[in-house]
Amino acid sequence: MPSSAWQVTVLGLAHLTGPGDTVLELDRKTAGVLAYLAVEGSAPRSRLAGYLWPESREETARNNLAQLLRKLRLAAGEDLVPGSSTGLLRLADGMRTDACDAREAYLLGQYEAFVAHDPLLLAGQDYDDCPEFDDWLVAERERWMEWHRAALRELSAQAETRGHLDEALRWALQALTADPVSEGMFVRVMTLQYLCGQRLQALQTFERCQTMLQVEFGVEPLRQTSELAQTIARSTAAPRPSESGSPLPLTVLRPPRLIGRADQWQQLQQAFEARQVMFLTGEPGSGKSRLALDFASSVGTVMHLQARPGDQDVPYATLTRHARHLLQTTSPDRMPDWARQELAGLVPELAGATTKAQESNGETRLRLYRAFLELMRAAAPDCRAFVMDDLQFADQASQEALLYVLANRPQGDFPALLAVAREGELATPTHERLDALIGTGLAVNCAVAPLSDEAIQEFLGSLEVPEVQHLAADLARYTRGNPLFILETLKHIMQTDGYLNASLGYFTLPKRVGVLIEQRLKRLSPTALQVAQAAAVLQSDFDLDVVSEVLNQPIFTLIPVWEELERAQVFDRDRFTHDIVYESVRNSLPGGVWQALHRSAARTLERHGAAPARVARHWLEGARPAAAVPFLRSAAQQAEQRYLLWEAAQTYAQLTDLLNQLQDQPAAFDALDAQAETLINLQDADGLAAVVSRLQNSAVTLAQQVAARVRHCFLLFLCGDQPALLQASEEGLAWAREAGDLKAEASFLEGIAYVDIIRGGGVRAREAFTRMLEVGQACGDTELQAKSHEGLGMVIRNNRPLVLEHYRQAALLHEQNGNISSFAAASGKRAWLQYEVGDVHGALQIFEHAHRRLNEVREGHDSVKLINAWGRSTCLQALGHYAAALEVPTGALAISSGRDAGSTGWRRVLELQRGRVLLELGCSQEALSAIQGAIAAPEYIQNIRSRGMISLGQALLAVGQLSEARQVFSQAETLLDPENGPYYWTQVQLGQAQLLPAEQQLAVFESLLDLAQRKTLPHLSLAVQIRRAQALMALDLPAAERDLEGDAAAHGVLSFGEVLLTRYRVARRNASPDAAARLHALTEWVTRTAQDQVPAQHRASFWSFNPAARVVHEAQPALSHIRITRG
Repeated sequence: MPSSAWQVTVLGLAHLTGPGDTVLELDRKTAGVLAYLAVEGSAPRSRLAGYLWPESREETARNNLAQLLRKLRLAAGEDLVPGSSTGLLRLADGMRTDACDAREAYLLGQYEAFVAHDPLLLAGQDYDDCPEFDDWLVAERERWMEWHRAALRELSAQAETRGHLDEALRWALQALTADPVSEGMFVRVMTLQYLCGQRLQALQTFERCQTMLQVEFGVEPLRQTSELAQTIARSTAAPRPSESGSPLPLTVLRPPRLIGRADQWQQLQQAFEARQVMFLTGEPGSGKSRLALDFASSVGTVMHLQARPGDQDVPYATLTRHARHLLQTTSPDRMPDWARQELAGLVPELAGATTKAQESNGETRLRLYRAFLELMRAAAPDCRAFVMDDLQFADQASQEALLYVLANRPQGDFPALLAVAREGELATPTHERLDALIGTGLAVNCAVAPLSDEAIQEFLGSLEVPEVQHLAADLARYTRGNPLFILETLKHIMQTDGYLNASLGYFTLPKRVGVLIEQRLKRLSPTALQVAQAAAVLQSDFDLDVVSEVLNQPIFTLIPVWEELERAQVFDRDRFTHDIVYESVRNSLPGGVWQALHRSAARTLERHGAAPARVARHWLEGARPAAAVPFLRSAAQQAEQRYLLWEAAQTYAQLTDLLNQLQDQPAAFDALDAQAETLINLQDADGLAAVVSRLQNSAVTLAQQVAARVRHCFLLFLCGDQPALLQASEEGLAWAREAGDLKAEASFLEGIAYVDIIRGGGVRAREAFTRMLEVGQACGDTELQAKSHEGLGMVIRNNRPLVLEHYRQAALLHEQNGNISSFAAASGKRAWLQYEVGDVHGALQIFEHAHRRLNEVREGHDSVKLINAWGRSTCLQALGHYAAALEVPTGALAISSGRDAGSTGWRRVLELQRGRVLLELGCSQEALSAIQGAIAAPEYIQNIRSRGMISLGQALLAVGQLSEARQVFSQAETLLDPENGPYYWTQVQLGQAQLLPAEQQLAVFESLLDLAQRKTLPHLSLAVQIRRAQALMALDLPAAERDLEGDAAAHGVLSFGEVLLTRYRVARRNASPDAAARLHALTEWVTRTAQDQVPAQHRASFWSFNPAARVVHEAQPALSHIRITRG
């Protein structure tokens, strides 16, 4: 094995690294030998032996050294320290050392590479027993530390020269850490903090300096240091020379303090103390960002997260940049594994041994949002405020994620949240969500208005430029109080006419202030202007490498040009200093140049693997629409794969228009058809109607006419127009058979079957679904097979095992195909059947699995999600988990957009379900109000109206409105069939029986028991036996305890409490030895439920009005401290 494969590390913890990343730990004296040779190059054996074994005789010391080197050779399998005829020891030829690499980097001025090395030689090692070696090591350590401090100071100075003040401050802070007793470094950090707008931190740094000098040296700071602190405290500029090439005063480059913002500051302070989200709005240049950052800095360290122009083209572009920014200062190890895995879809480098990048079936929307919130939580210990700037530039997907963060700000010591956006430039959905957030009191809106005339006068005074003080009135009239425009006007005056004592009337100024920036751009060198224009074309996330490729210029020739742009305050590292500057650069481009640069940008970004939507935009702007087509198609498909369905629909619409312009009718029709499919998945009936009309008008071939008819049938289905759907499906079936289009034939058969089911038939539907299954198998179309299985499950009667198997097959195929919405729908049908036959636990498991998969669908499919929430809540209620049963509908309603067809009706169903839970908790009047409101709404889902009527009847019974309850139960009875729906029929009959005398109830119960036994439904038998036992006790007749055995939940028919209470009362009436055990079981369930399963705000009602809870309270003296209301 060649020796060059080994590397010795002596800076930091000493070790050897060999082939295959083999690491050898070094003992203290071996580390000393290698470090000495790495630093000094060579040494006589006698010197090293004497240094490391000073107590031994020379011969013994040399033998010890020889043994040490022999052990090293055996461990490495290589002679890493060969001897020589001269008696000198040196490291093997070609063997690398970190000390040599670091020293070379320092001498070549590669300071960033140098400081990446640990500055402490042989860290963790102590050589007090080797005095001469220890003296050498102390001297070397001091030399390396001085190099480290000097490199950090130089890096800070270089960054400041380039205008990178934030970077300069970062290096200065590291230099201060390396030299904590240097007053000079404290002064440099204070100065840079102030220049970066961190006034509070600068004053805190001065206090630390005072403390250090007093503790370490017993002295006060130098006069110059104290004067600098006083200057900062007065918010005046730090005394440093202006940048090379810039004649402008520092106060004009960055005004020293906020003026005219006292009211807004007070509003932000109140919001901060109330732990509200702060939303700042105003016109461009009004000082929103400066206000947000200054206020945030006043409470502590700030994390500044910015959206940029061009982000709108690429889903999650803004969120990805924010995540990378946070990860620069936050270790991923602070985050839970699941959060790292979710964010790996945006930041692939997070995928490691315990994480993996997202699969192509799309990010889970809520899990992604929560993961980003976890990243912010991980960064929280290092900052006191997050500022989300320029929200109007963020893409829609990122806006939704950031809105989630704003709406779900963690409690406790979490940093303040400030969001900044231009007034009137947010997308309508985002604006509405923010308004709703403000309406709830979770956020406040802080409007940043133009400066008043008085504030402008004060603003000019704060700049400490006497020559411009008299211009306040003219500036007010010309700029209308816009702070950025005021500064741009002053820069124009100072750079073109000097400090002249004249009013603005003596100057020839353009009609709009934006032109001032354009005139400033003209003073740039030609190459600098070209670089700025190329960056403006790229819009966001540009850097020197990409810009040099776009311009086809060697990168080294553009480095000084980049620095020129930073000095001119056009660039701030990899972004424009302000979006108005970007817009001015954009406006400076002639049309032909603009298009040429876009074409070059498209080619460059394609090589770099940029998002397809971004590449497509550049081809379009470059007047090459045909080149944009494959990228737009890829962008739409990518959005679909990531479940960004609205973005997919919009991209397909853009692609359709483009293909029409290119007169490619077949491709345009296909794109429009793909848009229709996306809108169907979104259940957007209004949007689909417009697209279907275009499909019908543009169809030319027979195949296209059939495809348009298929989409028209889907539209009629979404609109609930059954007669029209049946007619269109029958007509379409003939067209499909003429065209020989089997898949279209299946779609029309599905429409015919749907109408037949709604009308209460079934024979025609079963024939249609059977034929659909044959077509699906013939075509190998597993999605069509899944639909067919699902349909057959809906129409087969009196064969529960076969129905369950059809639903299971449908769900399995849908899931394998990645059709999450259809999978959830089929799973829901299977789960409801499980519930109705008594398997509540099994039903809940199915609903929960579907819920987890539905979380992957970022948008749309609200109806399916609401139906799933209804099922989960119903199962949780049946199991006595009341808090969770209330939480599920509340959460589902909160995230439902209400935009898809039918979702409004299912929202009503969830409101009714909430009322059902409240009824069991004893909140009868509140429950009745919720149930009545839901079922009375015209949009309530009619094909489950009978279930709503049953719940309404039960609520009316609970509040004593018996005649109304009788009427409602009678209406529900007319909607039900005991043979096809024994579960709900039994519920109606049990409700009606409560309105009858006990003697008449018994006859009802005998009929229900016969039905339950015929249908083999033991859970219904148990529910009937419970009510029968109550009637028998009311008649003072014996009730058999053995008839009441079974699952206490009665499998969703009666509540836990009613079953347990009846068992106890029967046992007590019969003087059964089991009475005490029955009471114990009842007491345990009531107390555990009240403590763990009942929300705190409903606990009093539960104890006061739930019959089981009241009995337990009266029977158990230990519960006498609970106050209940009689009623």
